[in-house]
Amino acid sequence: MRTSEQAKRDIRSRLDNKLGLAALPRLIAFALITVVAATEAFKSKAYLNRDTGIATSYEESLAVFSLASEKTTQEIADYAKEIIADYPNFLARPSLTLGLLKARFARERNQTDLSTSVFPLNLLCFGPPKDSSKAFRTKQAREYSGTVLCSLELPILGGLLSQSPESVHCDSVEAGGCLRFTVIRKSMDNPIHSLSIDFVTEIAEMYKPSIPGKSYPRSKFRSAIYYATQSRFHEYVMWRFHRLFRKELQRYLNSS
Repeated sequence: MRTSEQAKRDIRSRLDNKLGLAALPRLIAFALITVVAATEAFKSKAYLNRDTGIATSYEESLAVFSLASEKTTQEIADYAKEIIADYPNFLARPSLTLGLLKARFARERNQTDLSTSVFPLNLLCFGPPKDSSKAFRTKQAREYSGTVLCSLELPILGGLLSQSPESVHCDSVEAGGCLRFTVIRKSMDNPIHSLSIDFVTEIAEMYKPSIPGKSYPRSKFRSAIYYATQSRFHEYVMWRFHRLFRKELQRYLNSS
């Protein structure tokens, strides 16, 4: 007859064989609960190519705004760009990261460094926003049943969370991927009194996070850690930013 200790060892052995080390970060992910609203208004997905180390993500939210005053399409697009361009500063808001991060504009390099508050560690470095509206309309507008109002890209130039050249010191002049923000005006039955906006955010253009490492292929264990930490936190941050975008845009549309 087996003892209780033998039974426990058998259970642990079966779990180890079934789950493996790569499953550990996934279990941790369940413990690190992120408050992301599971609603139809916000959709997200993320992918890491283990062969190349390139990470991508896609977040989308659709909202209908009431029009209290007349605004031209160009005015709406310009204001949307202002909200998007302030994204690095949004990351440093105490209400979002509890004061653990700060954003500093390095005028000599014309970029914004996102670093920790306690230690001077640059996590990500963003270059100046680039207007990709024209190229985006030409290349991808057919995928949407609407009009692309604007598309803005924030180049990722380095940081500890990136594998860009000279990433630690943020001295790279070449982008190691980017964050892309696209605002699409959807068709509406009553466009005079309402405005339907599809807001899309993406990690794009060859971004390689440092957490999965540089080995070929990337280990399942480190890839799982990336999904459980940085990727999950990015999803939460984008959910918050989508909410802010809707709030600020509605406030602007209500203004005279």
